[in-house]
Amino acid sequence: MILLFITLPVLILVYVHTKVGVNPLSAGEKLPSVRLTPVSGTWDGVDSIRESKAVALIFNAECPHCIMMLYRLNWLNRRYADKIRFVGISLSPADTTRNLVLDCKLTFPVYIAQDDEIRKKFRISLVPAMIFLDSNLVIRHQIAGEVSEKVVEQALRALIREKR
Repeated sequence: MILLFITLPVLILVYVHTKVGVNPLSAGEKLPSVRLTPVSGTWDGVDSIRESKAVALIFNAECPHCIMMLYRLNWLNRRYADKIRFVGISLSPADTTRNLVLDCKLTFPVYIAQDDEIRKKFRISLVPAMIFLDSNLVIRHQIAGEVSEKVVEQALRALIREKR
């Protein structure tokens, strides 16, 4: 019975999201420019990830599904750091994000976004959201929601195989 109370709202959300939700950025679109504040260090802008393939995880620090994806990305970063740049983009306040970065011992840079701006420009209605970018900052693939490490790894391998 408890499973029904959890599953039904999620199914309704997914249905509504696919039928009337905001269309996320599509493969082939260029990554829009956004203002980001680094959790630590400095931000050189979106151009700092140009010339390398990248994966951006957009998350909310209070979301358990987002936290699971951060752990998965952290593990994958250790494995693929020589081929792909990983970046986290938090929609949460700076203090909450800083604490999460420390607790999770993240090995990739994390930035704080202006929530409304990034949701509008990236057309995001569901987090966690992963965006896979080629070296020209063109979106190659997206994943929304919590998925297995295997699913993410398949998308990473496909991105690595691409010529750009």
